[in-house]
Amino acid sequence: MTCVKSMGCCEVSWRRLRGSGWLLSCFLLGLAACGPPWWKKGRPRKMHRSYTEIELLSRLAELLMPQTPIRELFRDFPVGPSQEPRWLSPGIAAFGVLQDERAALFVEYAGSDGHTDAQDGKGDELKTNALLQYAPEGSRVLRVCHTARDSREQDNTVEAIVNVWREGHEPSLMKAVSQTVWVLLSSCHIALREDVRRHLEAFTVDEPKPRFKTACAFTSKPVLIEDIRSKTSQVLAFLEGDLAFSSTQVKALARRFPRIWHISVDDRLKPVVAWLDDIGLSRQQVAKVVAKHPHLLGCRIETNLKPAVVWLEGLGLTRQQVAKVISAKPQVLGCSLENNLKPKVAWLQDLGLSPKQVAKVFAGSSSILGCSVKGNLQPTVAWLHEVGLSRRQVAKVIAGFPAILGYSIEANLKPTAAWLEDIGLNRRQVAKVVAGCPRVLGFSITANLKPKVAWLLDIGLSRPQVSKVVFRLPQMFGYTVDAKLKPKVAWLGEVGLTQLQVAGVVAAFPQLLSLSIEKNLSPKHLFLLAHFSRDEVRDMIVRLPALLGFSFSRLRHRLHVLQKHNALSRLPPAMTWTDADFAEQFMC
Repeated sequence: MTCVKSMGCCEVSWRRLRGSGWLLSCFLLGLAACGPPWWKKGRPRKMHRSYTEIELLSRLAELLMPQTPIRELFRDFPVGPSQEPRWLSPGIAAFGVLQDERAALFVEYAGSDGHTDAQDGKGDELKTNALLQYAPEGSRVLRVCHTARDSREQDNTVEAIVNVWREGHEPSLMKAVSQTVWVLLSSCHIALREDVRRHLEAFTVDEPKPRFKTACAFTSKPVLIEDIRSKTSQVLAFLEGDLAFSSTQVKALARRFPRIWHISVDDRLKPVVAWLDDIGLSRQQVAKVVAKHPHLLGCRIETNLKPAVVWLEGLGLTRQQVAKVISAKPQVLGCSLENNLKPKVAWLQDLGLSPKQVAKVFAGSSSILGCSVKGNLQPTVAWLHEVGLSRRQVAKVIAGFPAILGYSIEANLKPTAAWLEDIGLNRRQVAKVVAGCPRVLGFSITANLKPKVAWLLDIGLSRPQVSKVVFRLPQMFGYTVDAKLKPKVAWLGEVGLTQLQVAGVVAAFPQLLSLSIEKNLSPKHLFLLAHFSRDEVRDMIVRLPALLGFSFSRLRHRLHVLQKHNALSRLPPAMTWTDADFAEQFMC
């Protein structure tokens, strides 16, 4: 390695650069900006090691290749397998400046932020060898440092020892630039092109020195590795501390939203989270929202987030409902009012929904926010009409169960309707089931519908009876067999009904499966036992299962009236009469 420490003086004027030969060479160099093959394989660097490095090297880049954007010289080059290459990162890489124009000139800065030589000589040597192995024969490495290195001398490596400069202090920086240029000119191992040499010689003697406007602009907003590391650690501390994210959750969020590491904690992340807190979300809900839709953290509160909340409240949603919508579907905050939200409201109103019902749709099923009117909503409504629902019924279904708008026609709606027909319902009955209990369309045929039908068959119902039960009580598909259905059958057995009688009661009055044992069935049974024998009560249930479905007040009132008239035996039929008919019989 050749070490050059002194700087001489040349009597060449900077203004001589206006000569036609230099301008022509710069023009030709600009045309060659695409670079030789080794250059094309590289890519501009996105992050820089230190500000002091780019202060010095950006000025050298402007001197060496004035027609090429400075950022192109801060370049990384791939080595190793093309699928997973390692990247070599010289300080700057120049081409077309040596006499062998195919060769590279790499300029390395070996000082750290504190202007001490951070890398040891062995590391320098390894990197130098890697660069020279990558570049064409005849390439050179100029290593700029502040103290002499104890390294082996090589013809293709030159060391320039320069003074320390203060960050942002132009005079001391220009001293280091001048010292580096002098090494380039005086080294016998670096053969510069003649026009480049003349350009550098002019720089060394001209006073005042050029202002390096391009280099100054380049260094005005650098992206530094240490800044990125500091910001990354701040974001990580915020995610783990304020939102209680685990390391797994942090990694998942970073994969979905890599820009998270570049967002200011104090200027953006904390205000957005505090704003979500103010809306009414718990900190746990905020964490879930961020995990589901991390892009929210990059949104501006005033221009992106608030307008959506104001609009939702304008629909009639309470603050609590707004919080629920955001928690379930956080992307609502990123939806366009004009292109997404308002057209959906207009479409729902055209279907016949009132403003209050529209508000309930958004509050009850935020999935509508992700649906396209033409691609999802209109086809679903058209399918409901095909099934046999009227316009009024469709509006009622959507108002009562808006989640249906998010179901797939081919994967959910059509197969379920076809299955209902397969178990014995006709098309008209299917339409009534859909109109009365649309949520049945969202149940899994395999995991929900078929097991319920199998259970009904197991307790003794025939297939025609099963279809009648499904038609009269489709809500049954929302009940769990073990927790809700089996206990009712067991209760009927305890009352004294045989298995055959139980099947008959369920077939005749399936609504019994929806009644509470503790609040309805047992109290009524005990009340009847106070006036009838156990066998008589059992027979009444078998004869009129709907007896258990009438209100307690109706049962008590009519039983007392019948008791006064000594007509308790007429209780079952009397319970089915209208108030007018009952009054005509016994109240006159």
